[in-house]
Amino acid sequence: MALTKIGTDGVKDDAITSDKVANAINSAIAANTAKTSLEDESVTLAKLEHGTSSNDGKFLRANNGADPTFETVSGTTINSNADNRVITGSGTANTLEGEANFTFNGTTASITGGLSIDGSGNDNASGQDAALHVTTDVSDWAAIFQKSTEYGVKIDSPNGATLAFALYNGATQKLAIAGDGKITATNNLAFASGQGIDFSASSNETGKTGELLDDYERGNFTPAWTFSPNEASGITYTSQDGNYVKVGRLVFFTIHLMLSNKGSISGSGWAQIDNIPFAVAGEGGFGSITYYDNMGSFNPAIGRVSQAEQIYIAQHNSGGYSQDFQHSFMNNGTRIYIAGCYMTNA
Repeated sequence: MALTKIGTDGVKDDAITSDKVANAINSAIAANTAKTSLEDESVTLAKLEHGTSSNDGKFLRANNGADPTFETVSGTTINSNADNRVITGSGTANTLEGEANFTFNGTTASITGGLSIDGSGNDNASGQDAALHVTTDVSDWAAIFQKSTEYGVKIDSPNGATLAFALYNGATQKLAIAGDGKITATNNLAFASGQGIDFSASSNETGKTGELLDDYERGNFTPAWTFSPNEASGITYTSQDGNYVKVGRLVFFTIHLMLSNKGSISGSGWAQIDNIPFAVAGEGGFGSITYYDNMGSFNPAIGRVSQAEQIYIAQHNSGGYSQDFQHSFMNNGTRIYIAGCYMTNA
């Protein structure tokens, strides 16, 4: 710096002050002192090791306590990563939060420590709030929830809850379990053939042969008179009604038969009621005669369901035995009501 001569007038007052000298010295010291911090964006990507045409980028990785090193990230899935996603061992980006879907890479997934789900405002296909909404194309639902011999799904209903569980098909509720355990279904509960309600938890008799309620059915049939050893011809009916209820192997029935014409027969013809709905098992069953009319001097008192799947009608005989009903005792207008039951293997 060129020197400036001091004029004859000398140095002006206040030209050199202590403040000016201190400021000059501080500025010189600061300019020659090393910086201890970095300014924002002072280190650019160009100054760090980064991706090239042979890889997708690198990230800094701590190596078991050693100095961190830059590791190459392979694959392209990380380039589209967003919404707080995590990277699995296969390199696939999966959503952890901020998205509705979470993909587990493998056949199983577990969460330890419990899982709390708040379903407030979670409007699913049913149009109602649901804490957990599961949709799947898997046909075997048991495989989704099964774990060894333990239960796969446990539903714990809060006190006072009106609905603990609901199964929907689209927006239509198909099955519901109320907070008090009551089950309601749009359709009836259906069991596979040979399956049903098992009562074996309480075995009461040592001679039991089964405790499975595997069938229930009710319907009607058309009873008819048949004769042996000779069959009648020309019989017509005013009423030919039969109804049954089958519970498991036990069949209950009611019959009303009324003739309009008894027809004709050649020779002897012992009468039986035919066309009962199921095969007869064991020793057969019984029929209780509740009403009869127009049978002449014959007074029916006994009805027996035989293994031949027919009902024999008999009266008490003075000789101490039962006498079977036959065609010769019939009249036009003969009428009978019978109710009874028998066992079947069907």
